[in-house]
Amino acid sequence: MQTRTFRIGFMILIPVLVLVSGRAQTTNGVLSVQVGTGGTPPLALVNHGELWRYRKGTSPPPVGWQTNVDSALDGSWLSGPGGFGYADNDDATVLSDMQNNYTTLYIRKAFEVASGVDTNRHLKLVMDFDDGFVAWLDGAEIARVNAPGAAGSEPVFNAIATAGHEASGGDLASNPNAPTTYDLGAMGTRLQPGTHILAIQGLNAATNSSDLSLIADLSIEGDSSGVSEGVFFALVNTDVVLLTGSNTIPGSVRVAVNGQDAELDSAQGTWSKTQTLAPGFNRLTVQALDSAGATLASTTRDVVVELSSSYVGGTLASNNVWDSSMGIIHVTNSVVVPGGGILSIEPGAVLLLNGGTSILATNASITVNGTSSNTVYFLPADGATVWGGLVAAGTGGNLQVQHAETIAGRVEILEGATGMLEDCYLHDYLVNSPAIVHALRGASLTLRRNHVQRYYEHLIQLTPVVIEDCLCENITGDGIDFDAAPPGSVIRRCTIRHGDIFNVDGLDMGSFTDGTPTRGVVIENCLIYDFTFDKGVSIGEAAQNITVRNCVIYGVQSGIAVKDSSVATISNNTIVDSDYGLHLYQKIAGQGGGHATAYDNIIRGVGTNAVLDSLSTLTISYSDVSGPGTYPGTNNINTDPLFVNPAARDYHLLPGSPCIDAGDPASPSDPDGTRADMGAFPYNSSGAPLPPTITLQPKSQTVAEGRDVTFAVQAGGTPPLAYQWRAGWLHGDIPGATNDTLLITNVQPNAAGNYRVTVSNLAGSVASEIAVLNVITPPTISGTGFDGTNISFTFPSVTNVVYAIEYKDTLNNPAWLILRTVSGNGSPFTLDDPATNSPGRFYRVRVP
Repeated sequence: MQTRTFRIGFMILIPVLVLVSGRAQTTNGVLSVQVGTGGTPPLALVNHGELWRYRKGTSPPPVGWQTNVDSALDGSWLSGPGGFGYADNDDATVLSDMQNNYTTLYIRKAFEVASGVDTNRHLKLVMDFDDGFVAWLDGAEIARVNAPGAAGSEPVFNAIATAGHEASGGDLASNPNAPTTYDLGAMGTRLQPGTHILAIQGLNAATNSSDLSLIADLSIEGDSSGVSEGVFFALVNTDVVLLTGSNTIPGSVRVAVNGQDAELDSAQGTWSKTQTLAPGFNRLTVQALDSAGATLASTTRDVVVELSSSYVGGTLASNNVWDSSMGIIHVTNSVVVPGGGILSIEPGAVLLLNGGTSILATNASITVNGTSSNTVYFLPADGATVWGGLVAAGTGGNLQVQHAETIAGRVEILEGATGMLEDCYLHDYLVNSPAIVHALRGASLTLRRNHVQRYYEHLIQLTPVVIEDCLCENITGDGIDFDAAPPGSVIRRCTIRHGDIFNVDGLDMGSFTDGTPTRGVVIENCLIYDFTFDKGVSIGEAAQNITVRNCVIYGVQSGIAVKDSSVATISNNTIVDSDYGLHLYQKIAGQGGGHATAYDNIIRGVGTNAVLDSLSTLTISYSDVSGPGTYPGTNNINTDPLFVNPAARDYHLLPGSPCIDAGDPASPSDPDGTRADMGAFPYNSSGAPLPPTITLQPKSQTVAEGRDVTFAVQAGGTPPLAYQWRAGWLHGDIPGATNDTLLITNVQPNAAGNYRVTVSNLAGSVASEIAVLNVITPPTISGTGFDGTNISFTFPSVTNVVYAIEYKDTLNNPAWLILRTVSGNGSPFTLDDPATNSPGRFYRVRVP
């Protein structure tokens, strides 16, 4: 009988599989990541986010501008980060004077090529542009699109593009195009070691064109095979991969993946790391670190590991449960939950949905039961194409979603259905209709603690809605659009930001197509900023009794606009750094002006404090309003409000502020019991402490025995705050654990259990939610055997923990080889390994 030895240990894995890349850039370097077979990574030569030289096309450029060294450029050449243009939401260097003045732009970037690059590798130029361009490499033309003249000729400085082409960040109505990759062929002898220049002339289609974009990247392609990639994630069928990439971030001496160091070749600017992945969805965070461990740049790449699969579609049985035991769940065609039925989707499930497919529940229920540590994912099957939605309809319809992530899909509540989404991440859905979150004549919709990003708009129509504690950003329509929202609807403690393209409002209160207006909506305690071409809050189409209070609004064209016979009450807001503070007017002929009562506000640092047309009415009182003189109204002032740190956007009031206790005496008292203050943040002038509140709860964690773990909490309230961490639900103070973090070193199995923290001050105390610590012990191998054909052994497993089973045929071989990886399910796992010709085999089971 052969001798077999069993050992537990740690190792370096052997990688397999496909190539997919992600990337981050600064003005001085690039950090990229690939998931692949271990080929040579792409080499970034020119990154669009770096510092470029550029020249406005107001006159002919100097001769030799495509080839002269930087030091020879004259004073007409400027410097700025790449991404050039205006009005396309993708411009790092904004050409605010281009429209109606000039039609061309010249940009160039010098770069270095080191020796030893394989001349058979291809050059790739990636262009995101509006409307045309010509590109040269060391003076030789390499690409031309929508440019007048014959190939090889340079368009004149006042030329226009021969056709329109919308960049990826352009107006959706103009059909934006994804960036285009041009394969320039094998590098050959074109790039000898030394300095080279990429030069590009961008062209607009007309002098008065609404926008321009000129964004360029140049690279040498990497080696790859078996690619299965999408825009948003990689799909692989192995759980061990090789990560490779570039790191040219200045000052970076380390690369870490999910906190673990990778191998870095600083001379070549490349890095690599083998990575064990769990079945299902994996999010990899790659960081470029300096010598002190500070993050200089980071990027993420998502990878879906498909080791087993299920396929669903059509009408289901009455009740169904989908969970991670089904492997990756492919939705091949739309799923229908029959009337009265329930579809439950359990923690950790990963769904890949074909383009256009939805999950529909008419008078039926969909419940998505993700957890903070085990999210449910709804993803496009090809990694890119919009799929459809999670849709509940009918008076018996119900959609309940917790801790889910959707990419390129929507959520809809229709015709009497109810819906609730909590703790979800919805993103990358730029379709304008249906919206990423859409309700039409629903019974109710509740949205709490959601992050919604890179989307067109929320559209809530004829449906009572509560939206609380949400982050909405990178918006191309309106952040949240209410059409005929009924009384009782509220938007509370939300952040709405980054909609800096034309015709994009933060919040929009309007009417339904039949003329039914929005009524009785409350908008309170919100932060709204970066809507530089439109309004923070737009109230129009005869909206009635709209309340906007205790909000901070900045970096917008108009802080709050009221128009077309709408009526609003505006109180205790801070509106700064905008073109207009308040704007009241008639937008649609014959609809009348806007009407508002404003009090207890701070409106400072705006171009115009308040503007209204002859059809509008506005009363401002008890407010600090900048401008010439004091704005007419009861007890208004015009003086520095003494913000704590306006440069850092901290608009709390300092002691001695003239806005303290200067609000309307008829307004509700501040939390400290004193007269109302002006502005969004009441000052605690009495000195009475405010009780603590927890703003970030400690998170449950799973760690291997012997490692360290840190729990953290964030809390507000009048300092000083005292912390006491406890083990267990009601008792068990941990001695010395009196900070906002709890570090447990060399974790042992007896440390597993519940942890919480009590935060206290003179005004009271609050206990955090329970965080659970799970400790994974090294597997204990038992039941070893050899029947003459198979070697077998058994070890216990923990649910959702990945185990790597490894072997070597001699201890003289330094490399452990992967035999199999398994995902624990809480039951013992038995491995059978057929006998080999080796006289001996050593095994170990590793917990990553």
